[in-house]
Order: sequence, then C-alpha cells, then structure tokens
Amino acid sequence: MSKLVLKRSRQLSALTLFAAAAFLTIFVGIQRSRSANPVMGSLSPTGAAQTWVGTGTGPASLDESTCVGPNCDSFQLTLTGTPADWAGKKAHIVISWPNTSGQTDYDVFVHKGNTTTGPLVGSAATSGPGPEVVDLDPNQPGIGTGVFTVNVVYFLAAPPDQYTGTATAVAGVPLPTPTPSPGSTPTPTPAPPGTARFQNFVAPPGFGEDAGEPSVGVDWLTENVIRPGSGQTFSNSLNAVLP
Repeated sequence: MSKLVLKRSRQLSALTLFAAAAFLTIFVGIQRSRSANPVMGSLSPTGAAQTWVGTGTGPASLDESTCVGPNCDSFQLTLTGTPADWAGKKAHIVISWPNTSGQTDYDVFVHKGNTTTGPLVGSAATSGPGPEVVDLDPNQPGIGTGVFTVNVVYFLAAPPDQYTGTATAVAGVPLPTPTPSPGSTPTPTPAPPGTARFQNFVAPPGFGEDAGEPSVGVDWLTENVIRPGSGQTFSNSLNAVLP
C-alpha cells in the first residue's frame, strides 16, 4: 500500500471518529437537557400569559438529583422589566395535567438563571392530582427579574399524559398605604356613642394667664380656685361640696 493511500485512510478514520464523537456529545447533551415545547418565553407585568407543554417520556424520577434526559424537561422563563415594574404583582407558575386520578404526578423546581444549577428560588412537590404552583415575587430578596429555569420532574407520569405549564402575571400582596402626616389642625375622628370623653376648658382671656402651681389655691369647702393677690376667683359651678 502506497504512503498516499495509507495517509488518506488514516485521515478518513480520524474524520469518522470525530464525527461519531460529535454526534454522541450532541445526543447526550440533548438527553441531559431536554426542553419543553416551546423552549422559552417572556412574561411582562402587563403582558399575556406564557404556555408550554412537556416533551419527556419517562421513566419516573425521584427528584432533581435523578433527573436526567427524558424523565424531566425545562422551560426558560424571562421576567421582563425591573422589580419596580412588578410592584404589587407576581409571576404565577402552574404545572397541571389531565389525569387527576392520582396515578400521575409532576414536581416543579424554579432556578434563578438559565440552568438548573442556579439558586433554587421556588418549588412545588406535593402529592395528589395537582396542580403544582410556584409564585415568584420579583421584589423579594434573591428573586428580581431576568431569566429563570422552570424544571419539571416526571415524578410519576406516563408519556401520553403530558403536563401543561403556564406563567401569568397576577396581583400579589397589595403594597401598604403610607400613613399621611397630620396637618396643623387634624380633624378628630368621631367617637362612638357612649364613649367616655375628656375635654379641656381654658380660662377666658385676662384670667389666670400667668397663674399656675403652686401660686393658686383651692377652697376645699366650695372647690373654688383662688389666685392670691390677684382678686381672681374661678368658681365651681357644677357641684357644691357638702359639709
């Protein structure tokens, strides 16, 4: 065999091995990062809901630690805008499925970022007919806006019974209304009938303007208040003290 034929044979073998390795890498990558249909979507505080469906085929997966290939899939959800745009709102994620007999069950884990290795910011893994629900409040610490990965685990599911995912912007906990600062003369709130009342009665102009304890005296028989040396007496006109 000539050197030229041997060289071309080796080149062909190397090319074949490279193509096979590339195909295997892509195949394994697809199996390990199976995506929902569609693979991604964006949700704004005032925009339309996002909907996707599962594409996994099983078998069952206990949780994310055993979630590889067709027994789970992911949807990339982007919350647009800033946290201030989401004030009083939240992203409401629902994973539901048609078989509600209890023989089908999915779990959902939401991660910050575009991979399932990002920080876990929400999850739902309850048993029963579902649905699984996760709420994201962009104004909460560690949440914010941006890209999130909604990872759905086929905990107990048959291929024909695929889940449907929805993400909707809904009203959240209402923001507290700031207490207005009182004015210079705030209007008092009327008290209910029968409520005990306390009132202050001020002396007329020119009386007792410079008087105070201990420069005043009280006649314990009449309860009249006398300011010594001023000639001013404040009488008790309500009741008399009996001897």
